[in-house]
Amino acid sequence: MSTNRPRILDAIRSLGLRVTAADVSAVTGMPLNAVIRELNNVASDTEAVLEVSNSGTIAYVFGSDPNAVYRAKGIRKAIMQLVGVGRDIISFIVRCSFGLLLIGSVLTLLVIFAIAIAFAMFASDASDGDLGDVDIEGADLNFNFFDVINLSMFFMWWRNDLQGEITYYGQKVDVRETGFISNCFSFLFGDGNPNRDFAEHAWKNVADIIRLNNGVITAEQVGPYFADCGTDNNIFPVLVRFDGIPEVTNTGNIVYVFPSMLNTAAGHVFWTIPQFAEEKQWKFSLVPTKRLDFVFYFAGANLAGWYAVAGNLSRFAFMAPYKWIVDGLLCYAIFFIAFPIVRSLCNAVLNAVVEIKNKNRKKNAELLVQPQALLKMQEAQSFAQTMQWHDPRDLAYTTAKDVLEQEVEFR
Repeated sequence: MSTNRPRILDAIRSLGLRVTAADVSAVTGMPLNAVIRELNNVASDTEAVLEVSNSGTIAYVFGSDPNAVYRAKGIRKAIMQLVGVGRDIISFIVRCSFGLLLIGSVLTLLVIFAIAIAFAMFASDASDGDLGDVDIEGADLNFNFFDVINLSMFFMWWRNDLQGEITYYGQKVDVRETGFISNCFSFLFGDGNPNRDFAEHAWKNVADIIRLNNGVITAEQVGPYFADCGTDNNIFPVLVRFDGIPEVTNTGNIVYVFPSMLNTAAGHVFWTIPQFAEEKQWKFSLVPTKRLDFVFYFAGANLAGWYAVAGNLSRFAFMAPYKWIVDGLLCYAIFFIAFPIVRSLCNAVLNAVVEIKNKNRKKNAELLVQPQALLKMQEAQSFAQTMQWHDPRDLAYTTAKDVLEQEVEFR
């Protein structure tokens, strides 16, 4: 928080929550530009609104005490930071454990089946014919899931000649570098938010819009890039980020001037700006399907094996003391199959939300061709006519040359 923020908050409260920049400047004694900048910050944080009087005076109206809002946000921020730390720790444990646990579960199954077969073989050779601790008569043990060829494929996964790159948790890696354990985690939890960089790119688009419009825009021009910033009441994040100032046109419309955005050392630079910002759809996984199929078959074999063991547990007396382990590993096997299915359904919901946001931004882009929006943009450009781009060749002084030499040169 800025050192001047408490003075601004006290002034807002003392003035009755409806203030102008001049009012706050008079109460605090701060420079007007500094007051405007801080008011934009406070208004953005507390969801204030702008009002314009008949004389063209712009007032900031706060619905509640900004101090109370900041206190609530401070508590929420602390909680979110704790949640973030816990999420990072859990994520690390998950990435390291699930694939190993699946392998250990399958190996445990193999050991159990081997012991059961060994007991059966020894019992058949016994002279008294007593099976002792094991009775496998009628047990439904199917070993088709553990075909030797499939197991050899698991141990030689790295020989697959898949090519190309994927983005794995924000980092580009070669497909051949993702092993079975990493693929298990991707199978379970996916590869993160595909729109983690969406806000950054959207802000770049807004900055380009400001520059291409000579530093003066309307609130509607932001709507195609942030669906919740397309009106005058929620333009404050843009004003804060790019040091903007609200101005009133002759017809009473509000436009936003960004003098600082006119400063450039590159001259007129025109960018390719999309008509509207579009979020990406959530995908089940970025790992190639061929790799995920193997994880699925392996997980399916694990589930079938533990289901067979749990269903025939009464026939294996030597496993009776370890029933809780069997039940636990069976639950894990079910989770390994069921959780990705649930995640697929969640992705469908998320994609529906993404589609709605994309449609809203597209709708905001279409509104820009309406007569009222065009009129406001024309009025905004009337403010821009008095502003000049900085020409890098139009120099008054440079540290690259001697001062006396420049006095003669620029005279």
